[in-house]
Amino acid sequence: MRILTFSDLHGNGFCEASCLIDVSRPNWVVLCGDMLPDFKQRAEGSRLNAQEAFCPFGSCDKTLRGDHIGHRPLFRHLQDRNWPQGPVLCGHIHQSFGLEETGGTTILNVATGYALIEWSERFTHVMAMARLVKGENF
Repeated sequence: MRILTFSDLHGNGFCEASCLIDVSRPNWVVLCGDMLPDFKQRAEGSRLNAQEAFCPFGSCDKTLRGDHIGHRPLFRHLQDRNWPQGPVLCGHIHQSFGLEETGGTTILNVATGYALIEWSERFTHVMAMARLVKGENF
């Protein structure tokens, strides 16, 4: 299954995001937070999931000062399940765009950008990941 996820574009990068949807033809488009309402209409033909998703504590969650500000209950949930196979799609922490792998879990912080992944019950493969909005402090 092909999943395209975006987060925290704050009204920017709309043309690039729209082109990504057209070119990648994802099965699912996941909007992790701080998106324009009209962007949701652009994902026609794909299943759409809009959510507010913070990163788990300790993974892709550092501020510019180096403080971890992630979601502690999500961390405990994943830890209690021995970091199961699958992706955690999150955003909001602009300074920590990127991915980390713990156990079978792939944590993708797509704040100010996107990730295109291929996912099945057996694997998570990140096909592409990049920022669409420049700057970390807005």
